[in-house]
Amino acid sequence: MGNTTAYAVVKAVAEAIERGWAKQRLAKVTVAGDPAHALDLLTGGVSGGCAVTVFYLSDSPAGTPFNESTMVEAAIRVGIVSKQGLAARGGGDVPDTLGVVDAFRRWFAGVKVKDVDGVRYAGMSPVAAQGGQLLNGYFLTYKIPYAFDV
Repeated sequence: MGNTTAYAVVKAVAEAIERGWAKQRLAKVTVAGDPAHALDLLTGGVSGGCAVTVFYLSDSPAGTPFNESTMVEAAIRVGIVSKQGLAARGGGDVPDTLGVVDAFRRWFAGVKVKDVDGVRYAGMSPVAAQGGQLLNGYFLTYKIPYAFDV
């Protein structure tokens, strides 16, 4: 990706997910302004279905060692939470959240994100609410190099 903004990178990832994987599964895709907003989006809303939130986690210098370099490697996170609803508490069929996340990871490995080159998978971790309570979901981290606007 050429000179751009952090938001444009996140938005491109979210649009690719929305057009493909989410559309096939009727999942709701949102873009969060920061990690705390991502948790709000993943924990809110209606029960049942799947929520996907994309946000900018961090970045680090990439490319040349010169001070004027604007190349960074962004860490973009995709949070996927299964909204199980009350049926799961009553012993109903519980969605296999790990299976959903595995399906996403396989799908995303073959996706071309508009104007983005070099997307690299960088790991998975559980989603926890601000109080530490685990949710039915995972964060997938992807590394994306780009040059920021100056």
